[in-house]
Amino acid sequence: MGHLLFSGAFVVAVSFATSLVTSAGRPQPQSLDFVERGPVLFLQGPRESAGTPTRESGEGLVSGQGMTPRRLQQAAGAVCTGTGENEQKELMIDEYTLEGTFECGSAQTTLSPAYVPNLATAHDTIECKATQALSTLFKNKGGEVQKLTGYTISLKDMPTDRDGKAYYKCTDNTNNCFVTVKLPPQPGPNVCTLSKTITLSVDQPGQTVEFKCPSSIGPLSVATGHGCMAREEVKTLLPGVDFKNSNTDKSYSLTIPTLPASQQTLCLECDYATPTHYEVGRSPNCLIKIAVKSDESASGATSATTALSWIVLSAVLASTV
Repeated sequence: MGHLLFSGAFVVAVSFATSLVTSAGRPQPQSLDFVERGPVLFLQGPRESAGTPTRESGEGLVSGQGMTPRRLQQAAGAVCTGTGENEQKELMIDEYTLEGTFECGSAQTTLSPAYVPNLATAHDTIECKATQALSTLFKNKGGEVQKLTGYTISLKDMPTDRDGKAYYKCTDNTNNCFVTVKLPPQPGPNVCTLSKTITLSVDQPGQTVEFKCPSSIGPLSVATGHGCMAREEVKTLLPGVDFKNSNTDKSYSLTIPTLPASQQTLCLECDYATPTHYEVGRSPNCLIKIAVKSDESASGATSATTALSWIVLSAVLASTV
């Protein structure tokens, strides 16, 4: 797999500190400190295995050994009760599992359109007459419909346009139940979703940037450099860097008290389990890239010092001629 391991050095990891609680019992933001450990977290070189998920851009981090991404809790399914002539239910596809399950209620209930293995279709209106492929209804790469306890819809990806809907009808004698399958609303720009890249910037001392990582996986992987592959001592590059997180809404904040002498890029990764029918070879993880601007006064002083050194050296060389 091309793991870049080395002796006598440690990899920078993010460690979740003990949660602080006020006297009123309300959770306070946790501080995330950089600590030096053995190879708890490590970066990976160029992916050699064709079956290994990678980012389309070639960038990416990997978590430490033993850290297997867990699926987030799936949104509650819709269950038809069979007690009304025109019962209506709504099913929201989960943002992170790309799945949703509904049940018709009775074993004698028939589904429209009829379930056919390897055929992912649904009705295009609530009247449940015409049938379309899921890829057409959701304007995405398609999906699958599986019959287990109920009917599980698994999408291959989440489209940018979230307005698409699919409809199913469960019929039991004279009772009908209409199920409307919807997509979740578009998350905010700084909220991690599958395979998303969030780009943030810090250009002032003491500036704070924030993002959300709705994932139960931790700690976060850390790297630096343009391609997010370099192994650096982050606390050396960015002295005093401070992370805080809130368990209540999975939000994170990063504050950099002083700007570095040269521009730096800090990369964090929010880990997700790969959805059932996700695109083969594509990493579901969310990458957060934080560009930290250089301190112009420090870089200016360095340039001035370099220029002065050349002037002095030229004068010395001239005097020896």
